[in-house]
Order: sequence, then C-alpha cells, then structure tokens
Amino acid sequence: LGDYIYEYGDGAYGEARTCDPPHETVTLEDYRRRYARYRTDPDLMLIHQKHPFIVVWDDHDFVDNNSYGAAFLEWPEFERDNALKAIQEYTANPSYGAGLASGVFFPSPYGDLDLFFLDGRFYRDDPDDVAEPTMLGDTQLAWLLEELSASTATFKFLVSGSTWSLETTNTSDGWVAHEKERAVIFDHIVAESIPGVVLISGDVHRSEVRLLEVEGGYAIPEITSSNLAYSGLG
Repeated sequence: LGDYIYEYGDGAYGEARTCDPPHETVTLEDYRRRYARYRTDPDLMLIHQKHPFIVVWDDHDFVDNNSYGAAFLEWPEFERDNALKAIQEYTANPSYGAGLASGVFFPSPYGDLDLFFLDGRFYRDDPDDVAEPTMLGDTQLAWLLEELSASTATFKFLVSGSTWSLETTNTSDGWVAHEKERAVIFDHIVAESIPGVVLISGDVHRSEVRLLEVEGGYAIPEITSSNLAYSGLG
C-alpha cells in the first residue's frame, strides 16, 4: 500500500537508521541503493521469506511527500521515471500499467476475489493547479471501470495508497482532493449495479474501518491498513 521505502536522507525522518545513500533519492542508482538498504533489515528479510508481496506505491516511494506525477513542476519527469524503474526491479508484481501504460497499476485475481491495484501517483495532478484534477489519469480510470464491469468475483477490492474517505483526518493527500474522479468510480458502481466492492487504503500510519455512504447504492467499506510496525486503531 505504498511507502515501502522513504526517500528522505539521514536525519530527515527520525534517527532510527542511517540511509544509503545518505541524501534524498533522486537518481536511479539512489533508488536502487535505498531499496537494497531496506532489504538488509532482518525483520523485512524474514517476512519476504515467508510471504509474497504485491506492491503499489504512495508518495514516499514515488518521489516525495504528497507528490504528484503529472505536471513535472516541483518533481521532474526523470525522477518519477527513476522511481518507476527501481520499483519494477525490486518488486515482483504481476504487471505494471496492466499492459496499457506506464505506472504501477494492475489486476490480481485471487480465488473468488478480484483485486485492482491502483497507481495514485504517476498521473496525479496537483489539485491547486488544475480545475478538475485527476488521480488516476484517463487510461487507468477507463481500465478500472471496464474491469469492474467485467468482474464476476464475489468481492472486488480497489487498492489505493491514498485514503478514499472524504472525512479522514490529518490528510489532504487522499481522494478528498480528487472528489469528482472518486464520484465517477462510485457512480459507475451504482449505474452498473456492481456488488461486493471493498476499498483498501494506506498512507495515514494507523488502521481504520469505515462505511462510505454512496448515493443510490450501498455503503462501501473502506479498510485502511497501518504500516507494518504499527497496529493502533484510529
């Protein structure tokens, strides 16, 4: 659910460990060294040995805190592409961009579940600069709506690094800043009578369970997962 690595250099986010490289990640070699540094952690090594990982990114393993990929103003295109190349090298996802476009989005069926992993960074607009900002971009959004309509699984999980609820406290970095695009997804679920949708999110460093009321449809549950080292409920 994102933030597998943090891009900060030494001392910028506490003193729990030293970073390699010691500065903020920018180049492809920086990202490769940072992933490799994380993989030396004994606990992380153990969980990778015992469990498979399917990974989407969020802001910190993308480029920077609360970062967006579409406009290339504060964060240049080459840094975004370096981050994408590195996550592709260090994670064994089923695909990247569902064979349609760049980014970290893909389907992952599991038994009677369809999981749709969403990339909320690569195409995200800065909501302060764009009148109707997108989080997913046109190609990813169209792919998601088509996949939802075609799915016959009992449950369809929409997996996003950013929180779906418009009421989540302490963050303006979630879908709250892209409410119109969220409404497109929810309206499609209602119009197509798609049952069994469950929302999964991360980012906020705590666990939450919510029911999101959807006009004309059913209340959709959102499960927000904490980071691996924290189990507190918000």
